[in-house]
This record gives sequence, C-alpha cells and structure tokens, in this order.
Amino acid sequence: MPHYEPLPEMCNGLDDDCDGDSDEGLGVSVTCGVGACAKTIVACTDGTPVDCVPGTAGTEICNGIDDDCDGSIDEDYQGHPTTCGVGACASSGTSQCVGGAHTCPPARTKQGAAASQTGDESGRT
Repeated sequence: MPHYEPLPEMCNGLDDDCDGDSDEGLGVSVTCGVGACAKTIVACTDGTPVDCVPGTAGTEICNGIDDDCDGSIDEDYQGHPTTCGVGACASSGTSQCVGGAHTCPPARTKQGAAASQTGDESGRT
C-alpha cells in the first residue's frame, strides 16, 4: 500500500492533508471592491475555487452610497438650480448633497437669519 505525505489543503474536493475531510477551512468569505462595487463570496465552493470580482462602478449620485466605487461617498454631486419653500421661507439657489439627501439653500428672513429647511418661518434654526 502506498504511503501519502499530507499536503496543505487546497480547494479541489480532495483530502489533501489526509485528515478525512476535504477542503476544510477553505470555505471562508472573501470581500473585494469598495462602495456599491463591494462583493462577498465564498472562496471555495464544492471543490472549486471562486474568484472575487468587484461589481461595476456607476455614476455618483446623491444617495449616501459610493456609486463610483472610489472610496468616497457623493463627492462628485453636481448641484442644480432649485427653488423651494413658500412665503417668507421661499429660497432659490443651488442644491447641495448633505448626508445622502438633496438639500435646498436656506431662505433668509427679514432679520437676516437663515430659516430652517423644514419650513420654520420664525427664523429660528
């Protein structure tokens, strides 16, 4: 009967290290990519190695997600002209992206203080 030397376990469906189990310890989760491109896979499935391939980068939009997969969130957001609020709280300007949400420039009350973006016409923020 031939004698086999144990080898390091490899993802191949065989008992390479001669301990009675195959591919043990190789079914670990692996993550690759960042932001919306991040993927997590099991590196060894049914004796077959699985490569981790990140998702495809998209266009950065204001949503609190790293859509273009560069490690920064909403950094390329381009504001657009907007008008919001009513009455003394009406405001026009360029929108901004704050915390993944579009915001409207705050209105100025007669006292010169910025009004709350929630429609508070009192001038308190």
